[in-house]
Amino acid sequence: MTKPLGTGLITTALKKGQIDPSHLNAAIRQMTTTNRLAAETVSRFPVRAMTDVTGFGLAGHATEVARASNLTVAIDHSKLPVLDGALDASASGYCAGGLHSNRDFFGPEVSWSAPVSNDYQNLIFDPQTSGGLLVFTPEKIYEDLIIALSDAGVSAIEIGATEPRAETALRIF
Repeated sequence: MTKPLGTGLITTALKKGQIDPSHLNAAIRQMTTTNRLAAETVSRFPVRAMTDVTGFGLAGHATEVARASNLTVAIDHSKLPVLDGALDASASGYCAGGLHSNRDFFGPEVSWSAPVSNDYQNLIFDPQTSGGLLVFTPEKIYEDLIIALSDAGVSAIEIGATEPRAETALRIF
């Protein structure tokens, strides 16, 4: 994953006049940074699937890839990159309507195999503006891809893996 999550939570807090300016500025920088460098770097690797994380949130986009691939996507919530202030916005109840729609629509495809706080659950369903790329690549090369992205000036982190298809398309642990 190439960008932190939380733009929807932060911009909703902004609409309520309840956001730290430094958190807003970081979100704006992220939303105005394109995925061009990331996409160009990723294109040099054998990628199995890739999607940008936007309005359907991480849950929606990961679920769509899982359904199309007949796999389950397993994500470690503790590894998720998070914009500063996003979890605080969630804790204060600043959740966009799209977050609730995403939870209603994609929620039945998500299983929680570890205790995941409500704020992290909100983050996973949070609609993103100009979100990062979620890249699916063979395990044997993901470290090389992360290094190449870093060398190109793109922050990236491994957040999970695919598994044989289970009862749900997305498993959060």
